[in-house]
Amino acid sequence: MKGLVGLLILVLCNGSGLVLKEEEEEEQGRNLGLGQACGTGTPLFVISSFTISPWPPTPGGISSWYMTGTFRTALRISQVHEAFYTRAQTNYIDVDIDQSYNAGQTTTFTYGVQFEQLPGNYAISWTLQDGSSTFISCWQVNYSIS
Repeated sequence: MKGLVGLLILVLCNGSGLVLKEEEEEEQGRNLGLGQACGTGTPLFVISSFTISPWPPTPGGISSWYMTGTFRTALRISQVHEAFYTRAQTNYIDVDIDQSYNAGQTTTFTYGVQFEQLPGNYAISWTLQDGSSTFISCWQVNYSIS
């Protein structure tokens, strides 16, 4: 997949860069300033902060994306499904997690991504999955390359 590289690493520390935080709310349908919740239903992983470093993206540049949240219930996450919406196509990367989390546990997922080279408007979404059709959480960020 040209111009896109997805990498998922579980980290338990904060990254540097643009950090956007907001108090946890009962519903996740809020905007943390950069990106927004996607999907339907009540999330089982409530996103409390989203960080991208460096930001804004540059043509072909590489950034790290940090998604922090708290699990509402005990879950085993099988993978993160990444969707890259580029020009007239959508590309997917599934990153295996295969790890259990406790109710109330706060975790940070970290992503590395290489941005597109060509000017245009793009979007990336991340969906946590447990191997079933249960909605866990989803976040999407739109960006432009000029």
